[in-house]
Amino acid sequence: MYSCHCPPSICAMWFWGRGMNKLSFNLAFRVRPIMPNLLNALLPPANVTLQCHNFRNVLYWNYSQISPELRFRVFVGALSRSVLSYLLFPCSHYDPVWVDPSNLSADLSFLHDPKDDYFIHVSAVIGENVSARAPPGGIKFSYFMHSPSNRTCSVDLPPVNVTVHPGGIKFSFQHPSLLYDQLLDDQPSPTNEQELHCVLCLQKEHYRHDFSCLDSVCEEELPLDVEQETYCLRINGHWEGVDVRATQEYCTKAQTNYIALYVVLPLLACLVIGLIFFMVFRKQTSSLFSLPASMVRTSCRL
Repeated sequence: MYSCHCPPSICAMWFWGRGMNKLSFNLAFRVRPIMPNLLNALLPPANVTLQCHNFRNVLYWNYSQISPELRFRVFVGALSRSVLSYLLFPCSHYDPVWVDPSNLSADLSFLHDPKDDYFIHVSAVIGENVSARAPPGGIKFSYFMHSPSNRTCSVDLPPVNVTVHPGGIKFSFQHPSLLYDQLLDDQPSPTNEQELHCVLCLQKEHYRHDFSCLDSVCEEELPLDVEQETYCLRINGHWEGVDVRATQEYCTKAQTNYIALYVVLPLLACLVIGLIFFMVFRKQTSSLFSLPASMVRTSCRL
């Protein structure tokens, strides 16, 4: 067994060196498992966009590093505005939606309750390696027209039928609840619990009319004081807190007044026919009452 003695200063330097080597050794083993994760960090999805309309919601994104092990995880959270739900479960989240790399989109049409605000983001996942979420701040959206979310979604007004009659204009369309409950694969709800409030604007006349609808077919008749060739309507409204918007202006041409034609044309026809019969009758009667030339008495001189 050998021992050595050294000056205190040299020993201190030696022990300090051994301590630094041990610290470096421990740090190397502690940092070593982290380095591959830093080198192989997944990039988050890019160009994440949401399309929400008519209760159809689809999340789209792009990704450049496609691999067989790659999957995408879409997180969905919800904040309810219902009083009871807010007291019991103010904030909840759904099971994550998993998407294969062959499809860079996720159908989120099950998020359609106007009483909720939704929060979503997507991440790339390979095994236990998860990328940062994209977009960084997430996407907040709702079908409630007065939601504080940065994205509010709307539905289209069903097709409108417009007809014009003397002194007024009539329009009708299907109640939105009957159309969109079918798209959502739900049973149609009673329309008396889903009142539709609409605002009608008549172009060129600057006419505004408010009305409500509880029936399966919404119809209204408006009086018109000024006649014009074409009438155009734009109808917007809200139903159960959802913004209902017309996709176009609904125009129709004024009906031509055919009453005068139906009366005048027959009278003109009868007058022409009567005139023709009168001329023929006159010609025939004039030929019957004319005398032959031999029977005409000639005058002679005395």
